[in-house]
Amino acid sequence: MIEQTTAASGGANPVRVKAYNERLALTLLRRHGELAKADISRLSGLSAQAMTVLIRGLEADQLVLRGEPRRGKVGQPSVPYRIDPDGAFSVGVKIGRRSADVVLVDFLGNVRAEQSVTYRWPDPKRLLRFATEATQSVIATLTAEQRTRVVGAGVAMPFRIWEWPAELGAPGKQLDAWRDMDFGTQLSDATGIDVSVHNDGTSACGSELAFGGGDRYQDFVYYFVATFIGGGIVLNRTLYPGRTGNAATLGTMVFTHDDGSTTQLLHHASVLSLEQTLAEKGASLDGIKWQSAATWKRHKAEVDAWLDSVSYYLAVAIGSACSIVDFEAAIIDGVFPDDIKADLVARVIANIDRMGIKGVSQPAVVGGRIGQQARVIGGASRPIMDRYFLDQNVLFKTLN
Repeated sequence: MIEQTTAASGGANPVRVKAYNERLALTLLRRHGELAKADISRLSGLSAQAMTVLIRGLEADQLVLRGEPRRGKVGQPSVPYRIDPDGAFSVGVKIGRRSADVVLVDFLGNVRAEQSVTYRWPDPKRLLRFATEATQSVIATLTAEQRTRVVGAGVAMPFRIWEWPAELGAPGKQLDAWRDMDFGTQLSDATGIDVSVHNDGTSACGSELAFGGGDRYQDFVYYFVATFIGGGIVLNRTLYPGRTGNAATLGTMVFTHDDGSTTQLLHHASVLSLEQTLAEKGASLDGIKWQSAATWKRHKAEVDAWLDSVSYYLAVAIGSACSIVDFEAAIIDGVFPDDIKADLVARVIANIDRMGIKGVSQPAVVGGRIGQQARVIGGASRPIMDRYFLDQNVLFKTLN
């Protein structure tokens, strides 16, 4: 397996150079899908001899697969290589404000097994028990040999969740237990695997960058609409988590109204506001599943009004973000079905056009490709990305 390296001052020793080159080759294969050794050499700057040794080692470690030779007009046949999906596995855990998910993903981010649970508010003890049992269950779907290739688990969850009891309808101080709970450490102790914890919005953004084709943009701002709205930032094709890992908490963006009152983006551009509208009209929210297309169709009139409001506030938020960073794109995803996402994107574009914001370049506004599972897949991607791949900055070169 590839040895992990750590940053240190001074020159790189041969072990670090080998590990870096292995990560570089795997990163290029992940982006391009399939490459011959000559192409990897050209893109990486490594010699043909060094690449032969490198690929041989990756094959021995069962991290890459050899394809069928392709015969050209002249010379020896070209043999393409691609990442072996069974080369590594990781678990993703998403702790949401209304639901939790656990997935097992392979080396390419494909979901191999999954479990979910819904609730009215997130109780930490109950969720630790669920995450532990579900993690053990999805790993048990692998063969004994495959289980040796599980590299860890990544938890995607809202930071400072205890600050929102009123919005979540949690009784009393039900959420206070989150303050002192080290969820990652306790899950690691219970499952015996390494666990890292990340902001849910940043994780969703990371999944779009890693597996959704987000690296086609140099910079983008990302919005994920769920019970609350969150997001992430990509700068120079690199996920930017920020000083505390809580960068781009876009839902906290403040709006000042004509009467002097202030609200935050999450009050207008979250599923929470739609739930509040439905509750005021007497609709039951027990067991409601926003991932289901039937739920959105059942409340068509309320959804239409909600889309109008969300699209307006998202347009303002995008304009504000682009006044700080000249983003190439704004990517919108969420817990809704694809048709709702497409409708929302179209309304956001129309609102931006009507606003005619001056002094900034209008970004491309597009829907995310990962969809409803972006947060949990993003969590699962972190152990794999950290262990086997390089920063996106190595990916600027393209095949000619």
